[in-house]
Amino acid sequence: MHIHPATITDLDRCMQLDAGSRTDSVWQIDQANGVDRIALEVRRLHLPRTMDLAYPRSMGDLREDWDRKECFLVANEFTAMLGFIDLTVTRWQWSGNIEHLVVDRGHRRQGVATSLLEVAETWALGSGLRRITV
Repeated sequence: MHIHPATITDLDRCMQLDAGSRTDSVWQIDQANGVDRIALEVRRLHLPRTMDLAYPRSMGDLREDWDRKECFLVANEFTAMLGFIDLTVTRWQWSGNIEHLVVDRGHRRQGVATSLLEVAETWALGSGLRRITV
């Protein structure tokens, strides 16, 4: 696997990745209100069938983020695009925000996201950032 800064031609390939996911459970939050307190209970519920989930963010901002020349990295293996990470910088706080971390569905659970995060962390430390948030 090779991780490197994205080029303009990588952006179209990033948008074509299968960023969706599947789940067979959801989290339910129950709230009980009292006079002096609010209690929350979080329970995992199993669904009757597996559900496909679309990627929750728009990828329409990729070009704008790439134009900022901050931390936009892609992971490739030979000619296959495996995934990407898009980290933007808030300079007045010297912090980074991970806008997108996408690994193509067919390449998950192989360490691609971990490797992208490690390279982005190295970039952030070298750029003097104090923290990274997701």
